Amino acid sequence: MVSGKAPVIGTGLDQELSIFEAEDKPPEAYVDLLACKSQSPSHWLDACIHTECTFHQLSPYIGKLKSTIAKDLVMRYSKPGDVVVDPFSGSGTIPLEAALLDRKVIAYDVSLYAMTLTRGKLEAPTEVDDALLIANELMMEAEKNPLPDLRRVPKWVRTFFHSRTLKKTFRFAKVVRESEQFFYIVMSSRNIAPSASRISFLPKQSSCTVFT
Repeated sequence: MVSGKAPVIGTGLDQELSIFEAEDKPPEAYVDLLACKSQSPSHWLDACIHTECTFHQLSPYIGKLKSTIAKDLVMRYSKPGDVVVDPFSGSGTIPLEAALLDRKVIAYDVSLYAMTLTRGKLEAPTEVDDALLIANELMMEAEKNPLPDLRRVPKWVRTFFHSRTLKKTFRFAKVVRESEQFFYIVMSSRNIAPSASRISFLPKQSSCTVFT
């Protein structure tokens, strides 16, 4: 579970938390925001891929919010211990930044992929050794099961992978799905994410998810 402390396998989180510069500080009221000459702080335009927690990069997600924006908004409009509610969590950018900043999080999304990705980020191991240990245990458990039949897998998916590689991936995905290890579900499906829900990588049902 992600806590207020930075995960070891993330990057850039050992730096001091950034705060808004005086000239970039967002207005308190919505009407004042509309009247602003500048619509956003200048540093929101900067790339953040090399400074953000690498959990943000677990799996592709089109149109996701930049982590620097999410971080600044969480810092500006909440304080440690507050509850941050995100009813459209998407890739989990706001929930993750809120958790890293020691806020409690409630996240929702109608998309099964979005909720799986959000939980994968928030429920990830916080130490590399723990992550490797759990992965090894899951792989050993997967080895006990027979290799699956690929005839129900879309042909275009089978074209991209060696059949044995794909079978082992499906076998591993079945184990992590049944054990609800969402971090490993995301990791096992990240290269086939566009068709993940159709080829049974993800859990079968989606619901509102609450993190504390």
